[in-house]
Amino acid sequence: MRPTLTRRAVLRAGGVAVATSPFIPAVRAAATDAHATNPADLSLLEIIGELDAGQLSAVELTEACVARIDALEPTLHAFITRTDDRAVAAAEAADQRRTRGDDPGLFGGIPVGLKDLYYTEGVATTAGSRVLADFVPDFDATLWARLADEGAGLAGKLNTHEFAYGTSTPPTRNPWDPARNPGGSSGGSGAALGARMLPVATGSDTGGSLRLPAAVNGICAIRPTYGAVSRRGIIALAWSLDTVAPMARRMADVSLLLAAVAGHDPDDPTSARTGLGELPVTPPSLADIRVGVPDEYFWDDVEPGIETACREGLALLEQLGAEVVEVPVPAVNDEVMGTFGPFERTVFAEATSYHRGLVRSERAAGYSPEILALLADGETITAADYLDDQRLRSVYSRQWREIFAEHGLAAIAHPTTPAQPLPQVPSQSFLFGVPFRLMRLAPMCGFPSLSVPVGFDGALPVGLCLTGLPFDDARLLGIGVAVDEEVALWKVRPPLVEDLG
Repeated sequence: MRPTLTRRAVLRAGGVAVATSPFIPAVRAAATDAHATNPADLSLLEIIGELDAGQLSAVELTEACVARIDALEPTLHAFITRTDDRAVAAAEAADQRRTRGDDPGLFGGIPVGLKDLYYTEGVATTAGSRVLADFVPDFDATLWARLADEGAGLAGKLNTHEFAYGTSTPPTRNPWDPARNPGGSSGGSGAALGARMLPVATGSDTGGSLRLPAAVNGICAIRPTYGAVSRRGIIALAWSLDTVAPMARRMADVSLLLAAVAGHDPDDPTSARTGLGELPVTPPSLADIRVGVPDEYFWDDVEPGIETACREGLALLEQLGAEVVEVPVPAVNDEVMGTFGPFERTVFAEATSYHRGLVRSERAAGYSPEILALLADGETITAADYLDDQRLRSVYSRQWREIFAEHGLAAIAHPTTPAQPLPQVPSQSFLFGVPFRLMRLAPMCGFPSLSVPVGFDGALPVGLCLTGLPFDDARLLGIGVAVDEEVALWKVRPPLVEDLG
């Protein structure tokens, strides 16, 4: 069952009023009039509204995005492959349909960037590796096909760490501080969105690769319930953990995009038949919402500036009507979340299995030494260890479900990442640039989890992570939309963009 969302609701949401928050005066002060004057700075909902009202053409939007890419790509290196011609052609076709009075699709002519794990018919899909430098798929990934069916145009393929095996995404840089990395492995997507190169991008999340770049680039992303979005046509890292989804600067945009791409796919054996229902694009009441704050691990050893911003995010939730309560962590939390525990062993084993054929082929020379070393480490995981870890995952999931039920929770909350991104380096040898230890809960349990901006740590954005129960994505997104419409960091441009005028 596909989520439902009417076009009237989408257009109405484009004009959502942003409330004033006492917690983020710096964010408010940073908002500029340029947001309303350059089409590249508009949110997806605003774009759809202006396109439908005839106040903006898809060609004008695409040209503004291409100009932004031209200006910033030499610094940020977000793209692996640019397809400006395809984006312009889609925009021209959408504008022509509008002129004729035909339906151009919900995303008619809007440019989208795809993480370079997504199959694109006729366009190279490299997974950021020399191993697949010449690989050109003959069909589109289901997620991209669903966006394209609604008229979206392909702006290009965005950088990822080699086979999504890392969190630094070299050589891509962070638009809020180009000396730092953009997180990963969807770092190209995060940087492109944060720099207002594009209104929409896509990513994947095995252990945090949607949420980490969202947090450190000041944007929004959700890791949906496992199986809610088809992974057909996506190069895998670890199949029992991988999820895919669109990303955007505004959480309401993410909700709209998820509604467009979620739903059962008979060509994906892991695709769920349970639907997500109607997804929110306007802030709901949080009066009946309880949010749990774990009493151990998830707030430990967090950098002070990040903790302060996230605590202010919790206070904002309370101001909006939610009840915030402290809750225990599962009894097996230390065993599951420990260093090189079940998550790492599962990734190592499944990635090694996935790559075994390529590693033994003539293409093996294309792998970087670092990725080859990780794949070799995966060979040391025994079948008994792997099966024990899967058993422990089920125990961990059950214990979290019991905590949610006992405390009547809609979500638990904690910082998306405990530390800001490290400096970027030009070499693939730098695998991990943002710590992801707090992100492993959702993939281990198959739960939905999102990151929403809640303010700044100095000049760098901070994300709050909210995690809910499977197929409760709509309620989780509602909390995220409520916070995001209040904070409205999606209206704030990084200094790198401000310098363009």
